[in-house]
Amino acid sequence: MTRRIGRFVRRGALLSGLCTVTMPALAQNAAPPRPASRTLADVAASEAVANRARPDYDPVGIAAGGFRLFPTLQIQSGYDSNIYNIDNGRVSDGLVRIAPRLDARSNWSRHSLTLSTGGQFERYFSRSTENNEQYDVEAVGRIDASNDSAINASGLYARRVEQRGTLGDILASGDRIRYDLGTARLSATSTFGRLLFTGGGTYSTFNYLPVRLNGASVSQDYRDRDEATGLLRADYVVGPGIRAFVSGNFNDQNYKQTLSGVDQDSQGFAALGGMVFGVNEFISGEIGIGYLKQYYRDPGLPDIGGFSYNARAIWNPTPLLTVTAIAARTVQQSPFINQSGILQDSLGVNVDYELLRNLIVSVNGQFISNDYQDLDRSDRLWFAEGRARYLVNRWAEVGLSVNHRFQTTSNALGREYAGSSILLGITLKR
Repeated sequence: MTRRIGRFVRRGALLSGLCTVTMPALAQNAAPPRPASRTLADVAASEAVANRARPDYDPVGIAAGGFRLFPTLQIQSGYDSNIYNIDNGRVSDGLVRIAPRLDARSNWSRHSLTLSTGGQFERYFSRSTENNEQYDVEAVGRIDASNDSAINASGLYARRVEQRGTLGDILASGDRIRYDLGTARLSATSTFGRLLFTGGGTYSTFNYLPVRLNGASVSQDYRDRDEATGLLRADYVVGPGIRAFVSGNFNDQNYKQTLSGVDQDSQGFAALGGMVFGVNEFISGEIGIGYLKQYYRDPGLPDIGGFSYNARAIWNPTPLLTVTAIAARTVQQSPFINQSGILQDSLGVNVDYELLRNLIVSVNGQFISNDYQDLDRSDRLWFAEGRARYLVNRWAEVGLSVNHRFQTTSNALGREYAGSSILLGITLKR
């Protein structure tokens, strides 16, 4: 009981302290920050081919008081050459994917609120055990405290499924691993002359459901955990288009169950320093380098530490072409009970080209390296994808995607595989 109370106090103190600092939206789905906090990288992103407004093809929505409703329905069908992402005994199959979604966006002059819900339902032609459902409901809001300050908040509940071949998919011969995710976020931004302060906190809970393996039910409760994260950051405007920044990311991982006497709880941080550059709306980005450390409570689990980096760049050489590059190093939670975390390096490049006003073609390449810190194992994943979007009108678009992926490993306990897939679909929108 004392241990649980201690955990609660630590998490509460972390989030309370972060919430008293004025700073921008830190989460991917958080409300957009006020213009004062936008960098030229954000401006370049808005001018990117994939994000640019297209008045002749963008949906207009349905008026509903102070909101507009944007319903969409995506229907895809395709084929995958290796649905389990395994090396021996590959199985191919076709599938149908249906993804409805409804967004309600406020149209107020100040503040904003977006409510959204949706799902993704997959049905396979032959392997019904791969059938799965995912869904979510989310609220994202922003309060404009002043012209230079804003407070952002969001809440999410979702049912998720581990994708085959990813870190969490540890039972290749069993059913898909499902988990429930609940997340609450609070962040803020404030500008004082040349200084921009940002910060926020996130609290998430992960609840894994039992999995059937060879006809038996296998508990995944040992993976259930609560996660508290936070960020503090300060930017200083050095000159036109250039900002220097320092930031600190913090996390507290608390598992709800101790299995086989192994305590997987950990705390960690990543400190970065760097610059945000914006030559103009055509080329800009952000580069940060620093140090990360993850401390594990169990003395049998080694700590993780070392060089850290985070970078992104957006290049719009012409109005018809956008090149985006990202790179990051992070610590991922291990799905195994007797191992500490996994040091992950990820690199990616995406190219979007507006072949016609209503035809966008894209090429994406990714490389992910997963190094298990207390096991002589390194996995390397390469992924390449080509996509095409044809905008028929305001109410419909047709999409085609083709991808190939393969993974290598340095350990017999690892997982090697290769596979390809193709998907053709239509998206109906209003």
